[in-house]
Amino acid sequence: MLELNLVPDSYFKAKRMARILAIAIVSAVLLVAIMALIYLYMVTQVSNTKGDISRVEVERTKYAKTLADIELLNAKTKAVEERLKSIDDLQQEQALWILLVDDFGKCVPNNLWIISLNNKKEVNGTRTYTCSGMSLFKEVIADLLIRLNSSKFFRNVSLSTMTDTTAAGMRTYNFRITFTSIEDSKILPPKIIGIKEAGKTGIFDGTYVNTELGCILSKSAGWTVSDKTPLSNILAVITRDKKKNSGKFSPNVTLASGKITERYKNSKDYAFAVEESIKKSVKGYGRVAEREVFIRNLRCYETVIIFRTLSKLETGKQLEMKQRRIYFVKNSVGFVITCTDISSGFDASWEDFESIINTFRVQ
Repeated sequence: MLELNLVPDSYFKAKRMARILAIAIVSAVLLVAIMALIYLYMVTQVSNTKGDISRVEVERTKYAKTLADIELLNAKTKAVEERLKSIDDLQQEQALWILLVDDFGKCVPNNLWIISLNNKKEVNGTRTYTCSGMSLFKEVIADLLIRLNSSKFFRNVSLSTMTDTTAAGMRTYNFRITFTSIEDSKILPPKIIGIKEAGKTGIFDGTYVNTELGCILSKSAGWTVSDKTPLSNILAVITRDKKKNSGKFSPNVTLASGKITERYKNSKDYAFAVEESIKKSVKGYGRVAEREVFIRNLRCYETVIIFRTLSKLETGKQLEMKQRRIYFVKNSVGFVITCTDISSGFDASWEDFESIINTFRVQ
């Protein structure tokens, strides 16, 4: 059967155009809707941001005084630290001059008078001194030169001028001498390193530092320090160099610590409790002295005991030992410093023991 399409082409074109127009309108509406949503979202975000800014401004205003107080505190802390450093420097200078003047005074013989003593610090750390004075005898002036040359601090002594005059009918000799001192750094004892400077537990320049317990202990000249110890509660062992020992025993200082109960309210209570334990474990125990002592600002308790132990060098022979013990308690930690030597050599080691004990610090 034959079909004829009598609809004109313009009809189909119009229909297609209507469809395209409808799609375009729908797309435009969707685009406008999307843009509107984006706009609303952006407006909301801006509003929220403005709200956050407003809250931050309120908080900033609220804490402005606190921030100002913190800045003021930081400034004061820095000023205090600078002053403390200045005090440390002055104390170092003071210690230096005490040592120098004391040694110079020991060199000045009788029948000699010092009129002036001036010094100039050199670039290499030494000091050049000019000293003037008078004496009734030339031999005394020569004795001063010899003593200064023999000093552990002074070097290069020379007589610049010497003239004789008459005063009150007596013949006197006026003199001027020059000499130098060794470097300041060699005169002053080494500065003890602090816990903050060390940063970690270990040995630094002859000082044992424990950052966990906040304590330090330093060796003396001629002694060695080690943190390799036989017992876990012993933190460090300081021993005198073998060449300075008598051969029978090597003097030593140990630093020990341990957790303690609250019943030990002070160092004395802790000392008595430990002493009771020692009394049961060593032979010939006897306490010969006890007292309260202060190491810087640390309130400690000290005991001196004697006991006997077998000699490691002579089979079957016992040695009488003497031990100085320093106890200190802070919070729940007890510290014990022990200084040990044979009884016959203990007094000779006392000065070194005292020097080591005085380096003990607890933060």
